[in-house]
Amino acid sequence: METKIFTLNEVQNLDKLSCHNYDPELLALIKKLTTNQEVVSLKKLSEKITYGSGKWELRTTDYVPESYPDRVKLLQISNIDDNGQIIETERDKYISSDLHAKWAVSKVRKGDLVIAITGTLGRIALFDKNYEANLNQALGIIRLKKEFNGVKILPEFVHLYLNSYYAVEQFMGLGGYRAGQSGLSLDEIGSIYIVLPEEKKQIEILEKVKKIRDEASEQNNQFKKSLQDISNTVDNYINFDLSQVSKTWITGNEEIIDRIDCYFHSQQLKLIHKKIKELDKKDFDIIKAGDLNLIKAVSKKWVDKNKFHIFKYIDIGNTEKELGDIKGFEEDILLNLPSRSRMFTLTDDLLLPRPIGSTQGIIKIKKEFDKQFFSTGNIQIRPNSSDEAFLLWAILKSNTVQNQLFYLQSGSSQPDITPENFKKYVLIPIPKGEIKEKIIKDIKSIYGMAREYKSNVKSKESEVYKTFVKEIDKELK
Repeated sequence: METKIFTLNEVQNLDKLSCHNYDPELLALIKKLTTNQEVVSLKKLSEKITYGSGKWELRTTDYVPESYPDRVKLLQISNIDDNGQIIETERDKYISSDLHAKWAVSKVRKGDLVIAITGTLGRIALFDKNYEANLNQALGIIRLKKEFNGVKILPEFVHLYLNSYYAVEQFMGLGGYRAGQSGLSLDEIGSIYIVLPEEKKQIEILEKVKKIRDEASEQNNQFKKSLQDISNTVDNYINFDLSQVSKTWITGNEEIIDRIDCYFHSQQLKLIHKKIKELDKKDFDIIKAGDLNLIKAVSKKWVDKNKFHIFKYIDIGNTEKELGDIKGFEEDILLNLPSRSRMFTLTDDLLLPRPIGSTQGIIKIKKEFDKQFFSTGNIQIRPNSSDEAFLLWAILKSNTVQNQLFYLQSGSSQPDITPENFKKYVLIPIPKGEIKEKIIKDIKSIYGMAREYKSNVKSKESEVYKTFVKEIDKELK
């Protein structure tokens, strides 16, 4: 990370003592923007800027299932991805149409810009969907006017601008690094300076960017296909269809032991177990997950002995589901790290996140996180070799195992797969002989391609904003 050092000689705005607000780079940018005739504040371009107020009192009972009649999606920060797109997630929330009507101020229209005002500040998406939606309290709406001073305002252009260097620098100065709870006020959002060229130029810039984005989209499609291929590598050898299994059934009282929920007694779970047990024993070893080399959290005695040693700590929120990459970590003496930092890892260990919705994000530990700490919200497995780690990583990501984890979930507010359920009920099909060698070879090949596609997508997205900034630079000269 680049370190910036500068001297603050005079403080005129005493309610803004953030060093980022006085960063010379930001001040130079503001000066550059405010001396150009095409620059205008976002407030002047907007019909309204508001946020999802009144949502703090939401209770669990206010949410409705996706199948609920007239349900309306409640957008959250997690519905905005890193590229400023509205996405679906496994944790999407819905409210009734009555609550949607009550919170009319935060109803989202097609063409609105949705902005994160807390947490991941300044993350902005263009709402281009055809369904109705509302916002939770962490998001705001920027509703643009049709035109300003005779110049048509294209939401796609403003969206791109607000995700570019020109706006991100301003967001950082306004609210990116305050002490305590960070956040953006509506006035601060409206104060962002926007370069608004003529409509023809907006379209020209958007067309240049679209060409690069289309290339990125193609690479992203290949990346997603690679992820699907990884999940299917083991499933293809098991080859059974769950779609024809009835979702309605009767469970006899003799089958009920200590659980009465529909997940545990699902016909699909029974079929998965039945099909796994029927696999040819010449090609597969069938084991209970409890027979894997499961690693326990370190003991209190171990912690006391090493409490002043410095370690890295990775929480589930700092990992991603696709390839199990690590996006960030804390580093401190063990005494200062969270009490849940008790899973001590070695290279090639596997960490299976327990929360339902995160179980696909299995991490295969790389060398840089050897002998570091992860959250007890994971189930830790230690394979015998790197090849075995790759094989087991793919098996755990397969639908064969992932469906078992879903049906064996426990808890209502935050369901997860408990270590006890994992050990006692999950069946793992381990391939043998030629099948094993072929699967390992295939997984390594697909994994390598997935990495390349992911890198290409990132490179193309970076090119999008570099191209955009160059075009804006031309407008400012």
